[in-house]
Amino acid sequence: MKAQIRVFESLLPLIEKLSDHLFHSGEELAQTFGISRMAIHKKMVQLAQFGINIESKKKVGYRIKYPIQRLEKAKITPYLTYAQQQKMQIFPIIDSTNQALLAKLGTIEKGQVYIAEQQIKGRGRQGRTWFSPFGCNLYY
Repeated sequence: MKAQIRVFESLLPLIEKLSDHLFHSGEELAQTFGISRMAIHKKMVQLAQFGINIESKKKVGYRIKYPIQRLEKAKITPYLTYAQQQKMQIFPIIDSTNQALLAKLGTIEKGQVYIAEQQIKGRGRQGRTWFSPFGCNLYY
């Protein structure tokens, strides 16, 4: 699972680039990230495997089909007290916010909040699978 998280985190700069909802050519992306166009294509496949809808148009490029607004601590913290700011931690991807906090039980302060843009091992009610696409909801 940790390897899966590392792969996803390596894709975050590409997600940031594609989050403007504009098309970017494979050539432009390859040049920006210093990799081949084939490597860009492979990264697009990885993004799709993580549930991110990629739209591609021949001779135009790639974009994320539905705009993603990333969680930005700097935009959230003005609405929180200093104490609340200190107890909030944002993750782009996490196994499970609940499990991560339970694993730290006894070593964290009361009121600690983990917020994630995607959970890959979250649980629903009665053991049901919990699907949490990246950048679509808040998971905390």
